[in-house]
Amino acid sequence: MLWHYQGNTGGKWDEEAWNEKKFRAKGWHLMSKSEVGGVLVKGDNRDQVILSKQVHRGDTIRIRCNKYDPPYPILLGTKTP
Repeated sequence: MLWHYQGNTGGKWDEEAWNEKKFRAKGWHLMSKSEVGGVLVKGDNRDQVILSKQVHRGDTIRIRCNKYDPPYPILLGTKTP
């Protein structure tokens, strides 16, 4: 299971929440431990799920996958000469 219990459904957040199937349908890739170089662990001692997607300037994305824990973007820049 990728997502843990996030409390009751108050505010209907669960209707907007993306699961692994929704991420994959929108072109996201679930990264393996070997791709990431190990396990990323957050301060509450829970392993984090890392998904990747190549985006382009001007792209807009709205993601909701948990009630209390927001997704954290990791942006990689392009190499400049």
